[in-house]
Order: sequence, then structure tokens, then C-alpha cells
Amino acid sequence: MITRDTLIRRNGWIRHNGQFLPCDQHGHKKICHELNLTEEEAERQGWIKIAWDGNGLELRINPSSEPTQDQLDTLWDWCMIHQDKFGLNAKETFERFKKSLL
Repeated sequence: MITRDTLIRRNGWIRHNGQFLPCDQHGHKKICHELNLTEEEAERQGWIKIAWDGNGLELRINPSSEPTQDQLDTLWDWCMIHQDKFGLNAKETFERFKKSLL
């Protein structure tokens, strides 16, 4: 189970099983390095990359893979925690991000 403390981080990866790997703004590469992957390999494997730079949010997944239900569940939880930062409610934010992933 993912804890609120983990999801409070604005940046990270969401793996297929829904596990959220939090990092700082530039820590995506570091997480991959620790797991003996490149960022490109993580994306090819269908991990969702969440990157917030203070000015905007980027959500990326390999176009050839669809997010799993576990990933979508984690993304929903993440949106619930961070909804105020986007000026939208969690449902609108989640639907917008979900569309960008499909």
C-alpha cells in the first residue's frame, strides 16, 4: 500500500504494480540508475513519469503501452493529494492526465 507521505512528493515514477517511486525534481535518472535502468528503459517498460518543475506538470508514458489499473489508481491518489496545485478538482485533473496517457 502506498502511503500519503510517499505520494506527497510531486515527482516520481509509477511502476506497473502502482508503486510510486518518489524523487526530487531531477531525481528520475537517479532512481533508474539505482535500479540499473535508463529513463528510456523505464518509459519503454510503461512506467509513468511525473515531473513537476514549479511551472507545470509533465506526465509521460511510452505511447505503445497503456497504463495499468494499478497505475491509474495511484495516479488518482496522487491527484487527490495535489489537486490544489492545479486549480482543478481531483476528478478533472485525473481525467485530463488520463487522456494524455491514452
